[in-house]
Amino acid sequence: MGIAVSRLKTRKRLTGFTLVEMITVLLLVSILAVVGLSRYTDQSAFSEWGFTEEVTTALRYAQKFAMASGCDTAVMLTTGSFQLRQRTSCKAGGFDQPVFLPGGNGDYSGNAPDGITVTDLDLYFDSTGRPREVATGALTGLVSSISVGSGSILIEPETGYVRRP
Repeated sequence: MGIAVSRLKTRKRLTGFTLVEMITVLLLVSILAVVGLSRYTDQSAFSEWGFTEEVTTALRYAQKFAMASGCDTAVMLTTGSFQLRQRTSCKAGGFDQPVFLPGGNGDYSGNAPDGITVTDLDLYFDSTGRPREVATGALTGLVSSISVGSGSILIEPETGYVRRP
């Protein structure tokens, strides 16, 4: 009988949490929640990544559209936006005709989220998909680099290949 009583006493001591243990666990959980929640509420990195992908897709679309239509297609990048345009009469005139989104639901353009800047760049893709300067019509001789926030997009000079480093 002496052994059974000592086992009961041991079980009583091992069940439950002390007040100090409970407060310590709650304190650690609340610290982890504050740190974890702050990472989920800051959307700037996600917005920057998304807009960089949007600009990359627009550049690729402009090249493919120029090759498919046989008409020069420009990409106009400003500090806070981009838009795709075509020449008035396919191969001549200014770039004043909007390129429509696939499906025809509006112009192919976009605006940068707040706090994200984009490198100004005006280039167009000719009917063979090669990038050219809007001002002179000359082929781009070097890799064109576009900064979108902390990221970048590169356009190869001879092929017009658009890539992310």
